[in-house]
Amino acid sequence: MRKATLTVMALAMITASVKAGWQYKDVQDEMGRDAPEHHAFVLSKRDDANLVLARFADGTQAVIIYVKTGMLNGESLQGSSKLYYVPISVRLDDGQIFQASLRMMPELGMDNGSLGVEQSDSLIKWLLVSSTLRIEVPIYGHSSVVYTFDVAGLKW
Repeated sequence: MRKATLTVMALAMITASVKAGWQYKDVQDEMGRDAPEHHAFVLSKRDDANLVLARFADGTQAVIIYVKTGMLNGESLQGSSKLYYVPISVRLDDGQIFQASLRMMPELGMDNGSLGVEQSDSLIKWLLVSSTLRIEVPIYGHSSVVYTFDVAGLKW
């Protein structure tokens, strides 16, 4: 179900790109095996990245970053291109900057180039009480790019 859900999430992001603020989408398991998956989407202020929150039927949560331009500059781990790792810096509102990482998460069905934030549960808790999220990401052939998201009003 999760791999099909990523396609649905991509389609929902197209809708989110023409609207401001958080957009929400529930995805039903057409076979009736699992409970609905819940997704929230917000577009960056410069319209160059999407932030996606996902809560899967088993309760697992993920924060996923989609960059529209450029290629994330990271490295493979354990000799496998499937375990891609990208170090990032994160800042919520005017708080301290902390380090995190993006990685492919095949355990969530994320093997199609989308990257999830490790420790997503903690980040989601902070997003619920924050107004602005800034993520600094290394882009191949450039230095780092900062993506800014207005995260106020998240209902999760």
